[in-house]
Amino acid sequence: MKVEIEEYINHLKEKDFRKSTIEDVERNMTLFINYLTSKGLEIETTEYTHLLDWIKELRNDNKTPQNINRKLTVVRQYFDYLNTQKAPFGGLGANPARHLHIKGQKRHQPQNLLTKEQLEAIYQSCSEKTLYQQRNKLIMSLYVYQGLRLSEIEKLEIHHTNLKEGTIYIPKTTSTNRRTLKLEARQILPINEYLNHIRPQLLQQMNTITDKLFVATGKARSIKQSLTETLQQLRKKHPELKNFLQIRSSVIALWAEHGNIREVQYKAGHYYLSSTEAYKQTHIKDLKAAIHKYHPNQ
Repeated sequence: MKVEIEEYINHLKEKDFRKSTIEDVERNMTLFINYLTSKGLEIETTEYTHLLDWIKELRNDNKTPQNINRKLTVVRQYFDYLNTQKAPFGGLGANPARHLHIKGQKRHQPQNLLTKEQLEAIYQSCSEKTLYQQRNKLIMSLYVYQGLRLSEIEKLEIHHTNLKEGTIYIPKTTSTNRRTLKLEARQILPINEYLNHIRPQLLQQMNTITDKLFVATGKARSIKQSLTETLQQLRKKHPELKNFLQIRSSVIALWAEHGNIREVQYKAGHYYLSSTEAYKQTHIKDLKAAIHKYHPNQ
């Protein structure tokens, strides 16, 4: 089992995970494997009941719900890794830790989600009178239609766009995996206009040469700062809008409402399926709340 953990740690290093995260994973996986070894168990044949016994021991050691849930998260993600790299895990592709969570700790769930109509309205209300505003509206389209993160937008380069295929390649970051996403038809012409006319003018104004798709212009020192003014203007028209991460969460939740969970995981760039499942659970929770509100007798 030691060799498999080393393979997993190398996998995390290749994905550019933070050193502190890797150390935490290695520490918790070592604790779990030591427990399995003490019980004469193997990781490949671990079952739900084995995890329950482990949780019982952790509780007896006075571990807090937060501490136990952190350990379960590490183990759950390792099983996801096995399913992807060593499939089929357990012969069934199952993850025995998938739905395990200790009560007593508030679980993070995407909140203040925007509807498809709200997202569309936010995008359409973006001003495009100046070159900067046209650039920012294009960036907004990547938030609204592809659910990107700021760190991903900052890493985009001009060769990552493929207008002939109607796709855009998203490089990996410390938080998300690499992927190729389909562009909406309405994005093709604006991207083409940006690449051939708007971007060259912005670079000329800045006297800059770069392969970056988007660069900070004017007094702004970063893309994030460049978008701050756009966000402030949008909030005046759409008070329900909190931040750009809210847009990403809303897009992923909409994908999860109807899409295959593995496809949503890929589109969102999540390294682990458990990250995607939180969005699926959010919609189930919202549905139950709606049923209770409009059908109190149910």
